[in-house]
Amino acid sequence: MGCEILQKDQEIVQYSPHQPVQQTMGKALCAKGQASPGLLHAYETLNSGCAFFIRSAEDQPQSLGPQARYAFHRLMGNRLRELDRFLSVVLDEIVLMSAISGQDALTFSRWRNTARKLAKVEQILRTTTGDAKWLAAIGRICACLHHCGGKIHDAGLLQDVTMISARAEAGYKVMPPLISEPLMLCPVTIYAIGGFYHILGDRLVAQAVLNPTRDFPSDGGTARIPEAGRTRM
Repeated sequence: MGCEILQKDQEIVQYSPHQPVQQTMGKALCAKGQASPGLLHAYETLNSGCAFFIRSAEDQPQSLGPQARYAFHRLMGNRLRELDRFLSVVLDEIVLMSAISGQDALTFSRWRNTARKLAKVEQILRTTTGDAKWLAAIGRICACLHHCGGKIHDAGLLQDVTMISARAEAGYKVMPPLISEPLMLCPVTIYAIGGFYHILGDRLVAQAVLNPTRDFPSDGGTARIPEAGRTRM
């Protein structure tokens, strides 16, 4: 099984089931004790989740009956939901490090849309990456697997899978599933999703540690993200 190369912010990180995480800036800053205990724990949990998810590329069954296939799709959906929750806690800890009121932090922690939370944190850190749209696409993939057993009800989901898989700079094309077939994440897509969460978490932690006093934007508690990204996990 080959490895995939993901490029982000002038940094190339190599992923395979046996080498999922490398030393990166966020990891280095945490190792120096520059992150709060809560952020450090959340970051380590996210990294462990990314490594576990990437290793799950080895678990892809060759053939399954209808009931077993439905259960496997639900399993993959649950794994994606776990990654989303781990990232959500990282975002909560970053907000707690910011110069905001406790009430604002409590309100933020109750938001259930992680793409919305990411957009808000990027406002706090005064950075714009467009990663919220990738997170929203993964959310739709997760919903298909978890709630629909992999059954594709919207052709737009094929675009989500293709977009996420295209993050992997592979030497071959990733073919999206046919709308008449259940969604099955191929190893390239699994590597791409695990790598996306790892690199995103690393960048956010590094920015939060280096810029710990950002103010919470007073925009009435709404962060603008693309309408297509308003997906609840």
